[in-house]
Amino acid sequence: MEEIILHIGHGKTGTSYLQSCLALNRQKLLDIGIDYPEDRSFKSAKKGEITSGNPAQFFNNYLNIESITDKERILFSNEGFYETLNHLRAETKLKSFNHQKFFEKYSKKLKVILYTRNLFSHFFSIWAQQVKRSSLVSEIDTFLKNRPSSDLFLISDWLNLSKKFGFQMIIKNYSNHKSNLLNIFFEDLIGEKAKNMNFIVPENKIVNRSLTFSEYEIQRICNFLNLKEPPLSDLLVNKLPDIKPMQIRCSIESYNIVKDANIEIIKSINNQINKNESIKIEPPEEVVYEENELLNPPLTEDQIKIIASYLA
Repeated sequence: MEEIILHIGHGKTGTSYLQSCLALNRQKLLDIGIDYPEDRSFKSAKKGEITSGNPAQFFNNYLNIESITDKERILFSNEGFYETLNHLRAETKLKSFNHQKFFEKYSKKLKVILYTRNLFSHFFSIWAQQVKRSSLVSEIDTFLKNRPSSDLFLISDWLNLSKKFGFQMIIKNYSNHKSNLLNIFFEDLIGEKAKNMNFIVPENKIVNRSLTFSEYEIQRICNFLNLKEPPLSDLLVNKLPDIKPMQIRCSIESYNIVKDANIEIIKSINNQINKNESIKIEPPEEVVYEENELLNPPLTEDQIKIIASYLA
């Protein structure tokens, strides 16, 4: 085995779309010597539905990866790797994973691909995903004020891991590449030959789309009612993938809180990565709403409680 490739996300950077493409093109990858090990999620991934990659094969064999395949290269993809494989988090998040032994054994063969995203674009997507799949009830401004610090510090941890163990680290800004994400990913994966390969793409051009304003509001009510199995948003996203979502914006107050909480870590990361992939803090005119723009304000939690009690 010549190379072990970990695509570690992180969250809300097109991971589900890439995993759909990888599942659809597994045989093409095998033909050029790259094994993307089978996972029970592949059936859903091939349909362009929400999936989480193939982490099970990795964790079951992470100290004996050679036993999985006879190919020269092997690829695992899971946005959870961003946190669970991190040396500062592994002990609390995944007690069965010994990061020291893994990196010591495989660092010379290891390539880690990480996508990041511009600050508010990423925060808005995290809020949206937590409403969709993690039972969040709060609207965007409350969410931002309650948790203004991002998890970007983990990128610094990965950079330090790479320096310590000597493995290859590729960091790209999803915000720069979302229109040609597949091409960029496969070029990092297999180099120039990716340009000549006719990869299959999912029928759904957008996997795990964002919701409309009305869909978010209804999902927030469902979250308050603790209706989880499955989330209504999963049905909307998978059955109606082409509906245009809302453009999320925040108040200037929450904008300043989030900017102040993250500006230093972003400066630190940008000093260590390719300048073309720098993380940007979007200007207010791109992400902040004007007071007179808010013609349809989101439901307050008090309103949600009244509506939810009525429906219950």
